[in-house]
Order: sequence, then structure tokens, then C-alpha cells
Amino acid sequence: MSLTREENKTRHDLGRDEFVRREWDWKNQKGDRIYHQLRKVGGSYDWDRTTFTMDEYVILSMIGQS
Repeated sequence: MSLTREENKTRHDLGRDEFVRREWDWKNQKGDRIYHQLRKVGGSYDWDRTTFTMDEYVILSMIGQS
């Protein structure tokens, strides 16, 4: 999704809450496809520990509150 191209807006125009909601919508729509593409091209990852950078425990660990 390109806000600028489709809606002529930036993430700042949306505000934080709406932008984060849209990030999660995008992740829920595209996440599995990306996961399967990485597996198909032979990505060597720990598939049991996949994470999304907006997962709560990732955010808390980045700000030191884990």
C-alpha cells in the first residue's frame, strides 16, 4: 500500500493510531505470503521463531521493558 500514491497522504497525516492499525492490517494480509516466498527461495531461518517488528514483546525489548 502506498499512502502517497493511493490517498495522497503521509503517515503523519494519518496519526499514530491509524497508521499502526493499517500496519497490522497490511501484516495480516501479506505476512503469510512473504513467509511462504522466503521458504520457497530457500531462506535458512529459525522458522519456529518468526516475529513481526510491531509484536508487543519486540517493542518492549527494544525500549528495555521486557
